[in-house]
Amino acid sequence: MIDKRIILTAAGSLSVLIFVVGIWQFAAGASGTTLILTVVPNDSKVTIDSSATANPGYISLKPGGHNLFIYRDGFEAKTIKIKVAAGQTYADSFALVANSQTGTDWLKSHPGQAQQAEAINGAAANSKGAVITRQQPILSVIPYIGSYFRIDFGRSKKQPGDPSIVALYISAVSNTARAKALRWITDQGYNPADYEILYVGGDEEVPAR
Repeated sequence: MIDKRIILTAAGSLSVLIFVVGIWQFAAGASGTTLILTVVPNDSKVTIDSSATANPGYISLKPGGHNLFIYRDGFEAKTIKIKVAAGQTYADSFALVANSQTGTDWLKSHPGQAQQAEAINGAAANSKGAVITRQQPILSVIPYIGSYFRIDFGRSKKQPGDPSIVALYISAVSNTARAKALRWITDQGYNPADYEILYVGGDEEVPAR
């Protein structure tokens, strides 16, 4: 006959072990880092530190330095180096450059993605322009990625010949998401009516009315 004290002792030890493991897993998760990575084309692949493969979007990383290799057939691959801290969330965006007819045809068949690539490249090109930022202070808080929308900036459609004039590009798939984006702009202290806004949802580009 098995001694009940032995069973109770074993059960107690197991409970302690499960509790300790749970605490360890929680701590490990809490110290992790999230990278919100936007890539055009949106079906590109990402290799992390020459081993793990992920899709653009929300990527979990360990604190420290990492090498990300972004690639897709028909486009020039890109390698980026990042350094992240524990418990932080980062956001970044990249647009791969078409290097073959395959890539060019893909962009032509996905005009919304092509427009987003232009916005991303415009943001990268102008992010160092202190004069532009002073003229349009909202550029200091974008690109921005929300739960239901994304806000970038790029070339103006109304005044494409003036590089100091930019438009806001809002990526949203519904009118509700667009309204949330406009509300976010207002919450930052800016009036959406003061800006040229283009909505990009799916594969269409719609000027704000």
